[in-house]
Amino acid sequence: MTAPILGAARRGDFAPMDVIHLDSAYMHPMSLGARHALDRYADYRMGGRTTLAHDDGAIRETVQRMFATLIGASPAEIAFVPSTMAGENAVLSALGLSGGKGRVVTDALHFSGSLYLYDRLAVHGLDVEVLPARQGRIDLADLARALETPTDLVAISLVSNYNGFRHDLEAVCALAHKAGALVYADIIQAAGAVAFDVQASGVDFCACATYKWLMGDFGVGFLYARADRLDRLDPIAFGYRQVSEIVAQPEADPPVLWRARPDATGAFGMGTMADAAVAQLRHSLGAILDTGVEALATHRDALLERLSEQLRDRGVRILTPNSQGTPILAFAPPEDAAERLSRAKVFATVYDDRMRVAPSLFNDRDDIDALVEALFT
Repeated sequence: MTAPILGAARRGDFAPMDVIHLDSAYMHPMSLGARHALDRYADYRMGGRTTLAHDDGAIRETVQRMFATLIGASPAEIAFVPSTMAGENAVLSALGLSGGKGRVVTDALHFSGSLYLYDRLAVHGLDVEVLPARQGRIDLADLARALETPTDLVAISLVSNYNGFRHDLEAVCALAHKAGALVYADIIQAAGAVAFDVQASGVDFCACATYKWLMGDFGVGFLYARADRLDRLDPIAFGYRQVSEIVAQPEADPPVLWRARPDATGAFGMGTMADAAVAQLRHSLGAILDTGVEALATHRDALLERLSEQLRDRGVRILTPNSQGTPILAFAPPEDAAERLSRAKVFATVYDDRMRVAPSLFNDRDDIDALVEALFT
C-alpha cells in the first residue's frame, strides 16, 4: 500500500488560507470536497437540478457506517446527536443520573462544559467526585481510590482539550468495570485524530461533534452506545427517529402504531438534524478513512515532537505530559504571544495560562518553524 501524501502537498484539498493554521483542535478548516458536498446539498434544497439523485436517508446511513468503521463499532451502536454535550447529557438522563441520584467520578481535565454539567447536577443531589490533575495528568491510582465508593459512571475526556493529556482508556474501563461502574468518554479531540477502538477499550458510551478532527461542521455529532449496555438505559426523551415503523390509522384507536428500534438510535435518536453537515461528512469521513488515522497521527506526532524539541531548547514549560499519541501540545506562552502570532499570520490558540498547537494533515515542518520564529524572534 502506498503511503498517503501528507503535509504541504495536501493544501490543495483546502481553499487558500490567510494564516498558517496550527490549531485544528479548535476548529478544523473545511476542505474543498466538503464545500462541494455542501454546495450540492444547497442546490438540492433550493429545488435546483443536481447531477446525482439526493437521498438524505441513504447519506445518513452511509455516514453512520463510516463513523462506526472509524471507531471499531457497529452502525447499530451509533446514533446522531447535535453535539458532544448533547450526547453526554443523553447518557446521563438515560442512566437516571440527571435527577440527582447516583454517583459520578470525573476529573479536572474533562471538558469545562462537562464539569459545569456535573457541578449543576451536584446541586440537585448527584454525588460527584472530581479527580485532581497531577503534573498535567490523571493518576489511575486516584481513580482506583475513588471507585472504592460504589459509583455509577466514570466520565472523562479521552484527550483533554486543556493540555492534550490522553487517558489509557482500556485501563480506565478495566478499573471502572471491576468496580461495577460504566464509562463515558468525550472523544471530540480523539475521533479522527488518534487511532482507538471502542471494542478493544471496553468503553460503554462516547460522543463527539464533527467540526474538529472529523473535518465536518457544527450541528451534528455521534453518540456510541455499546450494544450490550442498551438494556440498562431508560431514556426519558423521545422522537420519531427512535422508531423503525410508523403506521397512521386516523380512524382507529390509537391513531398511530409504531415499532421501537432496538439499537442506539432507538435509545437516543430524536427529530430533524443538520442534513447539510451530514452530507459534508460523507466526503470528510471518506477522506479520513482513505488516508488512515494511523498515518495522520504519525504525521502529526513528528510535527509536535519537532515543536517540543525547539521549546525544550528554549526552556519553555511544556504542559502536555507526553506529546506522542495526542493531537495537542500545550505549553506556557511567551509574553505577547497572541500579538506575535497575529503579526506573523500564524494561528494557534492562546489562553492566559497556556497556548495550544494542534497541526493537521496539511501542516509541515516549515509551519512549525514559522510558529517558533514568530514566538521567539
